Amino acid sequence: MACLESVFRQSEPFADVEIHDNCSRFDFAPMLARFPGVRLIRPEQNLPTHQFFARAFRDPPAQSWLCVFHDDDQLKTDFCRNMAAAAAARPDCGAISCDGEVLDPAGNVRGPLLPAAPAPGILRTPGEFARWFCDSFIPFPAAVYPWHAGLTEWMGWATAFGRCTDVAFFSRIVREKPIWIRPEKDFFYRRHPGQDSSGFVWWEETRRWDLQAELARKEPGHLAYVLKKRRARLTQRWLNAWLNGEHRSEVLTRADFSANALHRFVRNNKLAILQRLFRPGR
Repeated sequence: MACLESVFRQSEPFADVEIHDNCSRFDFAPMLARFPGVRLIRPEQNLPTHQFFARAFRDPPAQSWLCVFHDDDQLKTDFCRNMAAAAAARPDCGAISCDGEVLDPAGNVRGPLLPAAPAPGILRTPGEFARWFCDSFIPFPAAVYPWHAGLTEWMGWATAFGRCTDVAFFSRIVREKPIWIRPEKDFFYRRHPGQDSSGFVWWEETRRWDLQAELARKEPGHLAYVLKKRRARLTQRWLNAWLNGEHRSEVLTRADFSANALHRFVRNNKLAILQRLFRPGR
């Protein structure tokens, strides 16, 4: 409800609003009565996640741009106006997103969503995109897109990346057009236990890093940076799993090994490493 309330508090209204529900038992009647004109889109039977999500991109919007929100996002009052102005200023972009502020489960603001303000903000090439995702990300809930039929196909392809679907989806966009990440904090992102972005299984993260390396392969400077970060992350992940006695679902190969990551790991975990080495049943 909070998300929909924020949609209808906009200083410049949205042209069209839809709710997509995947056959839940939630009673939408009071909500639809309170916000007339909102359309409820519900399939006849529960769809696999990738099909359901792609459905939101299938139909042309009332205007040329569309935005897909999660049900726990909240938009600041000028979100629609600011995004519409940005879209008018940069019609060459395939997606425009922005920074946001994080809300904890109690609704308190806990700081910015992005780890650093976007600079330069415009990702023009696949290599720039791949490098950006080494240290940051693009807020998917706040992104707006110029609609075209390919969005549904791209989203369907991207869902094979699991909880890294957003990275893969944006990677298809940046192959065609630039992506703009505005530094303004125009929405609230609610962070809570159990959400999809709280952690990735190994294959999701590995496949994402492989995608980033593929995207940067024609841009040597960006590729070197991506591969360095990839080796560091895969090594750190494997060592942390070993230290905690967790299952290591993928082998750490020589090509993926980072000596720098090993050095930092040993420096920061000396006592825990000794305990692990001499722990029975290690």
